[in-house]
Amino acid sequence: MLEPMVMSRTFLTFLTIGLTGLGCMLLFPVLGASVDARGVLHEPFFLLPVGFSMMFLGILGTGVSMILHLVRKTA
Repeated sequence: MLEPMVMSRTFLTFLTIGLTGLGCMLLFPVLGASVDARGVLHEPFFLLPVGFSMMFLGILGTGVSMILHLVRKTA
């Protein structure tokens, strides 16, 4: 019988980081860009690198956490 995976604090932390990164990526098009009267473009560009970095960290950390959980469980 399969037992449900008990979510560790590390797993939940990295999952939260990844979901926050996804939120940054989804927020970028919602906020949009605008051009002011002087012709200067204003856009929330910082959300893209922050979002990609957080998503990468979240995916990597969640994967490592799951692999370590499986390795410890089988040992």
